[in-house]
Amino acid sequence: MHKLRIFLSILFLLLIIFISFFLYFLQSLNSSVGHIAQDTKFIINPGQSLGEISDQLQDLGIISSAQYFKFYAVITRKDQSLKAGEYLFEPNEKIVTVLNKIVNNDTYERYLTIPEGLTSIQILNLINNAEGMNDAQLETLDEGSILPETYNYSWGGDRKELLHRMKKSLEDFVEKAWLLRKDNLPFSSINEALILASIVEKETSLERERSKVASVFVNRLRKGMRLQSDPTVIYGIDKNGFLGRKITRSDLNGYTEFNTYKIPGLPPNPICHAGKSSIMAVLNPEETDYLYFVADGLGGHVFAKTLRAHNKNVSKWRRLENK
Repeated sequence: MHKLRIFLSILFLLLIIFISFFLYFLQSLNSSVGHIAQDTKFIINPGQSLGEISDQLQDLGIISSAQYFKFYAVITRKDQSLKAGEYLFEPNEKIVTVLNKIVNNDTYERYLTIPEGLTSIQILNLINNAEGMNDAQLETLDEGSILPETYNYSWGGDRKELLHRMKKSLEDFVEKAWLLRKDNLPFSSINEALILASIVEKETSLERERSKVASVFVNRLRKGMRLQSDPTVIYGIDKNGFLGRKITRSDLNGYTEFNTYKIPGLPPNPICHAGKSSIMAVLNPEETDYLYFVADGLGGHVFAKTLRAHNKNVSKWRRLENK
C-alpha cells in the first residue's frame, strides 16, 4: 500500500510536470513571433527536410525558434505535409500561423501584366524574363493570339501553362464578343476581326476614340479603299512594331505584305495583341461617315469625311508638329 502511494505520488508529480511543460509550450507558441521588420518571401524547394526548413525560417527571423517549430510540426503530425513553394510572411507572425500557411500551401501569388498593343516579340520577352518561373523558355507566339491582361502565377510556374491561360482568355472573350457583333460588318471571321482590332489598338490609345477609329476602317473596307494605316507599315518593316524614328515616304511606298498603303483589305495577320476595348470597337463600330483621321496634337485624332477636309487637318497637324 505504501509503495502504491509512492508510485501514485510520483505519477501525479510527473503529470503536473508534463502539464506545466505543455502549458509553457503552448504559451511560448502563442507569444513567440519572428523578428522580421517587413514582409519577407521564403522559398521551400521540393525535397527539403523539416530541419532545413526550420533552420532557414529561424535564420531569416521569420520564426524565433526552430526547435519549437519542429516540435509543434511533429506533435501535430504536420511534419510530412509541408508544401514546396514561395511564401510571404509578415512581421510578428506566430509559429502556428507560419506552419499552417506552409501546410495549407498558402503560397505567394506573383503577377505578370501584359499591356495592350504589344507584339509577340515583346510579349515573349516579358514572359521569358518573368521572375520566379521555371527555366523552360518560350520560343514562338502567334501574333494576336493572347488577351492582354494581368495574370497570376506561382514561383516555379510553367511558362507554357501561363501562355495557355492567356490564349484561353482570348478565345473565351472573343467567342462571346463575336455573338454580340453588329450586322453587315465587312469581315466574316474572328481572325479578321482580330486583325482589324490590332490595327485600331496601334492607332489610338484613347478609349473614347476606338469605336470611331474602327468606324473609319470599317467604312473604308466597305468602299474597297485601302486602309492606309501607318502601324501596318511599321510592322512590315520591324516585327517589334517600333521603328525608333519617324516613318518616311519611302517606308509608305515600300512593299510588304502588311503595308496597307500597298495591299487591298486586311494584312495577313494581326500586327499586335489587341485588348478587349479594341476588339469590341471593331465588332461594334460607331456609325459614322468618316474615312480619314490624323493626330490632333493633343494625344487624340481629328476625323474627316472627305479628302479635302482631311488634307486641311493634315496641314494643321504638320504646323503643330513643326512648332
